[in-house]
Amino acid sequence: GKVVNPHLWNSENPYLYKLRVTLKENRHSGVVEVDRREINFGFRKIEIAPQTEERDTTILLNGKVLKIRGVNRHEFHPEYGHAVPKEVTEKDIILLRQNNINSVRTSHYPNSRHFYDLCDKYGIMVMCENNLETHGIASRVPKSDPIWVKQTCWRMENMVRSYRNHPSILFWSLGNESGDKGKAFVEMRKTALSLDDTRPIHYEPDGHLEVSDIMSEMYTPESQMEKIGQNKPHNHSRAPWAPFGHKLSSKEYRNKPYILCEYSHGM
Repeated sequence: GKVVNPHLWNSENPYLYKLRVTLKENRHSGVVEVDRREINFGFRKIEIAPQTEERDTTILLNGKVLKIRGVNRHEFHPEYGHAVPKEVTEKDIILLRQNNINSVRTSHYPNSRHFYDLCDKYGIMVMCENNLETHGIASRVPKSDPIWVKQTCWRMENMVRSYRNHPSILFWSLGNESGDKGKAFVEMRKTALSLDDTRPIHYEPDGHLEVSDIMSEMYTPESQMEKIGQNKPHNHSRAPWAPFGHKLSSKEYRNKPYILCEYSHGM
């Protein structure tokens, strides 16, 4: 049935509905139920509001300004390896909530299905990242190599199809540290939006913000963050494949909200 004026899902009130789908088949004996599926589902809207005279560029959740307080998460455990049990993940998420963390970036691959179920339940907002990182060879892979373009788009399609019904996912990320040139990123963006056009797209190494809806950067010095907040020209996204970064004018990024997608890490 049609839901009128639904309770909206957000980080502080992660309200969920139960969605049930029943498959029936006409047979000689009559209508027979052959399959039934059930998932939790939430209503919410994520959007980017461009700069106006009254307000800077902002991310809006259900029409309200969203402030992200997040961490990156590797799905790994010293005893369980990459097969992290649901109950261990749930303890981590509760610990995040107790410490005023409301967001997670799945660096640098999609996580287990139960992770997203728990984020739906506890109100953790997610940047779901595609399984792509070429780092040391990013100047050559994926770029526009047809083999890699096909593979990266397949991974993007698989991720979006698998997780697009989770209200906790606010952003799709094309991957991590895989260069900034070539057709692969343009095609990945097209692939994601063809399956789901309700979420902004993120990709940090996008030096000229051609595919990313967000101005994202890693390890930005505090002095530079202040200049970004003032919308001054900025050398964006320094990396081994772009040691001096990319000079962005104020106009180029004034309508792209800024996210510090990595701050510090330990190995």
